[in-house]
Amino acid sequence: MTMGTANKSLVAALALSLACIFAVSTKSAAASDYGYGYHGSYEHCEHRVFVPGYYETVVQHVCVCAERTEHRYFEPVYETRYHCGYATQYCVREGYYKDFYFPAKYEDRYVKVWHEGYYREASY
Repeated sequence: MTMGTANKSLVAALALSLACIFAVSTKSAAASDYGYGYHGSYEHCEHRVFVPGYYETVVQHVCVCAERTEHRYFEPVYETRYHCGYATQYCVREGYYKDFYFPAKYEDRYVKVWHEGYYREASY
């Protein structure tokens, strides 16, 4: 065996060992991309936790009757007076219009609202 052959076989063995190391490291890197394998620490592993659905009672301030203004007419008032035996009608108060304002009416209603369950990320 000559010196050139020994160098070639040494270089070939070194290249083969580097190729094996590279193949193993790319396989573990690919596996860690999908969430498999050891990540270096189990302290920060995240997992999903299901939060179940629930009912919540909510108070809603609801308008029952909207505000409004009514325009009302009041009839004239007449009075009958007798003078020398004859009946005569006199207008005591003339007819008129008057505006009435009614404010809106609100009430509190208690309504049950369903909140769907969901998954959330949790770390332990």
